[in-house]
Amino acid sequence: MRRLRPIRRVVLTPLFLVVRWFGARLVSLFYREVKHSGRDQLPQQVPIILAANHPNSVMDPIVLMTSFERPVHFLARAGLFRWRAIAWLLKTFHAIPVQRQQDGGDMRSNDDMFAATHDVLGGQGVVGIFPHGQNVEERRVEDIRSGAARIALGAESAYDWSLGLVIVPVGMNYEDRDRFNSRLLVRWGEPILVSEYAERYRQDPKDAVHELTQDLLVGMRSSAVHLDETVERDALDLVRRIYAHHLHKDLIGDEKTLEDRFFIERRIGDAMAWARSAIPDRVDDLLNRMERHHSLMQRIHLRERVFKGGEGNLKYRRRALKSTVRMILGLPLATWGVVHNLIPYQLTVWLTRFAAEEAIVAVTAFLSGIFWFGLWYLGVASALYSMNSSVLGTLLYAVSIPGSGLFAVAYLRWLRAAKNEVLAGLILRRHPALLVKLRQQRDQIIADLNSVREDFLNATGSEINQYLEQRSSSQ
Repeated sequence: MRRLRPIRRVVLTPLFLVVRWFGARLVSLFYREVKHSGRDQLPQQVPIILAANHPNSVMDPIVLMTSFERPVHFLARAGLFRWRAIAWLLKTFHAIPVQRQQDGGDMRSNDDMFAATHDVLGGQGVVGIFPHGQNVEERRVEDIRSGAARIALGAESAYDWSLGLVIVPVGMNYEDRDRFNSRLLVRWGEPILVSEYAERYRQDPKDAVHELTQDLLVGMRSSAVHLDETVERDALDLVRRIYAHHLHKDLIGDEKTLEDRFFIERRIGDAMAWARSAIPDRVDDLLNRMERHHSLMQRIHLRERVFKGGEGNLKYRRRALKSTVRMILGLPLATWGVVHNLIPYQLTVWLTRFAAEEAIVAVTAFLSGIFWFGLWYLGVASALYSMNSSVLGTLLYAVSIPGSGLFAVAYLRWLRAAKNEVLAGLILRRHPALLVKLRQQRDQIIADLNSVREDFLNATGSEINQYLEQRSSSQ
């Protein structure tokens, strides 16, 4: 007799696929480019634990879930399951609750979590975990918790080391995690075969957990951009803003990829960590001069690309004029988008204020945005149709609302940059010697950075040749 599938599976499986599809569209909408490195080399018919850094509370699991063909069972802190709507959404996405000591949870109740993950892995499934246990700073992969190693070793031990389980370190490298239309590089690291720790686990389980955790940390730091603790984020951004373009062109050429961008950033971070200990006085002097140079550029609203293109005053003023024309031409459509989307946007912001935690804020904004914008679009379309009874007219009007809203978001972001460009063009028109002065400052700073770079390479060596060989073979 044919067995009937449980009604929960019949209902939730299509729903999961729909929401997963919607999540993929959300990722492609929010980020201009999502690049995957190393994903095609991952093993397929084996259980996997995906262990990733966690700089973005909401987008990280969505990106991983929509980037991996097999369903991913994520570990989520038990406190999130207190809200019914969020608990329902998490269960739809196969989430497994985990108690955390910092949340006041009873760690002994995690026996259910270990049992659930072992069942998933025993069935050749995929478990997703963020080993830091919380959101982490971008460009930092600090020490991780031992949960991933304990789950992996426990699962292999329970199945007599026959699973073939691997842990895959994953690096979430955001160009700017909060900026719309930015880029994201997901690096899938070298899989770690858990059965290789079997003998150590039999001798001393705690020692095996520690060793596997440290090996996983090394893999995560290789997959994500990790800055030494001595490197301040603001200082790195300053050096990268002035020097990265020059360094990239010198080492790699004009072609730019996300892999190249993060490789250059990592090498700058390594050099800064070395320089902080080896030549601290030179570093401080350089950073002070770069800060003064950047402050002057900000005061006259000048952007970095004026130096990247080698542009003179006349060309920069012409581009400022083009920006003024684009600003005027785009204003009507942007205004249309703002007027028709302002109310659901404000309602979403209002509802999000009631969320107390960062993770809840992001989920609340996501769910309430779907609700308010969907309800608003439906209401506007229904009201228009009741007034003119034109299906085509109503459809065209309804389609213009979300499209113009997205245009308005992009326009407002572009407007901030264009406004500065126009102001800079006016200032340079009155004070043409300013650009000459800034270019001289920039040339001297780059010369000094080149000198530090040579000292760094002489002291530590460089992996640039190895990187270029790998880059060439992969193209």
